[in-house]
Amino acid sequence: ANGQYSFENNGHTLTVQVREGKVGVVTSSCRDKICQNTGFTNTEGTSIVCLPAGISVTVEGASHQDAVTY
Repeated sequence: ANGQYSFENNGHTLTVQVREGKVGVVTSSCRDKICQNTGFTNTEGTSIVCLPAGISVTVEGASHQDAVTY
């Protein structure tokens, strides 16, 4: 579902946004911001990873949502 979701792990906070069928990290407290700079994706099998936080977001398909694993 469309919306913003915040996740905390390893002392870092990520805000993940789902919009128009795409997912992306819109804010991250990590130093490098690689996860945030990855942008939005809707390609099945694609992952957005924040190594300092130990959080990954993986696109699994339109009918199944598994927003974040860590």
